[in-house]
Amino acid sequence: MSLVLRRSLAALSLTTLFLAGCSGESDKVINPDIYNRTETSLLAVNAAGSGQLIRYSEPNSAFGTDEIAPANGGTGLTEPIDLMTEAYEQLYLVHRASGAITVLDLPTRRKIARLEGFDVPAGGGLINIAFSNQSQAWTIAAGSPNLYQIDAERLVVLPPIPLDGMPTAVGTSGTRVFVGIKGNDSVNRLLVFSSNTGVVPPPLEQSIILPSPIVAIVGVGNGESAMVMTTGGAGLDTLDPSRAVGPTLYTVSTKNPVAIQQEVELPYSPILERVGQPLTWLAQTRDDYAVVALPGALTQVDVRGLGAYDLAFDSFDVVGADYFTGLIYATTNSGATRLRRFTDNGTELDPLSLPASLVDIQFVNANKLR
Repeated sequence: MSLVLRRSLAALSLTTLFLAGCSGESDKVINPDIYNRTETSLLAVNAAGSGQLIRYSEPNSAFGTDEIAPANGGTGLTEPIDLMTEAYEQLYLVHRASGAITVLDLPTRRKIARLEGFDVPAGGGLINIAFSNQSQAWTIAAGSPNLYQIDAERLVVLPPIPLDGMPTAVGTSGTRVFVGIKGNDSVNRLLVFSSNTGVVPPPLEQSIILPSPIVAIVGVGNGESAMVMTTGGAGLDTLDPSRAVGPTLYTVSTKNPVAIQQEVELPYSPILERVGQPLTWLAQTRDDYAVVALPGALTQVDVRGLGAYDLAFDSFDVVGADYFTGLIYATTNSGATRLRRFTDNGTELDPLSLPASLVDIQFVNANKLR
């Protein structure tokens, strides 16, 4: 089933559709000040060719200084950050140009490992890191026909797993590992592996054909399903080949066999420029909502309810979201030092001025930070 929401729909209809998915009483409804009381974020910025982590506290409305150098004897990073992922109280900082990952202990920001051994060709780079459990992480690099497994317990990179094509996205949900590839036959496929087979490398279980390149895969529904986003493109509408299909989000079950349950098409131009780029432009909030930074708007999508709601119109680039409260941070292509803030109902708060160019956002539990 496909549902296309166009800009010509009345704003009231979109708002009603969005709010219906957010109904339910909680302290977030009773206490409207929760947005200013709870959130803490780590902001990855690049200045003078090197990356830094800056903490921002909503309760104090204050930025900290670089979080890395003080925790490491005054030695900070010597290369830019392109992507960061938190998992199991560790923070993974991706450096695309060098094809390496710096691993920090989240509570202290102390460096505990540097992961190398990825095949990263010139012009390519690591795209995303996804965890299927505490000991198994997965990543891919643009331009390299491999899936990489990271032993997150020993912090080592295992031998590459060859793919029949070039990967464009990787993600997990439950024990399922999903990889999007552009096949050697030019067909776009969603590959399905399992992290709990006891076989290394894991065998390929399924291959699902999709009409355009896959650019994002994230787990939803407590491991029951995954959200798979494609770029869209010209000539893909079987009823009207003259119409360009917009980016499309598919909800994919993780049962055996894996199957597409539903889809929602976003009414924007194709986003082919996202292929091979770090996944810093999509974030998740509670109740299976995705916030997507697109060339035309910052959009919130209800994956289960098949609805979309535009938070703001601009050419957005980076987005982050607090999973529990729904507070959203975002920057535009032309304003990487201006951080815009939104509540999950679309209310825009005062923007923040950053000391350097923002590349990624990670909301964290303040109680985990020392």
